[in-house]
Amino acid sequence: MSLKIYSCSHKELSLEQIDQMISYYKLNQARSNYHLSATHDPLYLASKPDYLLASQGTKLAAHLIYKQSVDLHFEVWQVMVHPDYWGKGLGDLLLQYFHSHILPIGQRASLEVSQENLAARNLYLRNHWHIARRRKNYYADGSDAYILELYKDLESTLEP
Repeated sequence: MSLKIYSCSHKELSLEQIDQMISYYKLNQARSNYHLSATHDPLYLASKPDYLLASQGTKLAAHLIYKQSVDLHFEVWQVMVHPDYWGKGLGDLLLQYFHSHILPIGQRASLEVSQENLAARNLYLRNHWHIARRRKNYYADGSDAYILELYKDLESTLEP
């Protein structure tokens, strides 16, 4: 599988890329046992996030949406993989690219994940995110959210 991973701003997204994200967002939502909140909708662009995209030719295979806040803290809003590419390691690749190329040394990133979403939790924990805290009854169904964090220091940038 020949994939291209690249970053772009909200201004650089094409309509075709947005359409593809919406399409597999809906596919993922239909196939998931958990509810995706409105803030996870790829059209939630009011805050002008940035994107990591993984594509195979013209087909968008996966994306990661993130935003850098004024205090240089990074928030990862969404990691989503098209169902055709599930189980191929694209989530890992996007998180590793984010860590290696986006997150500066000395900075931290955070994200939230439903306690019910075991696959996503395992993905993040496997990629060195740690559970920082829990938000009780965070989702409309009463389930909790975990807040995960990743800190990039000089040691974490070195290859084993």
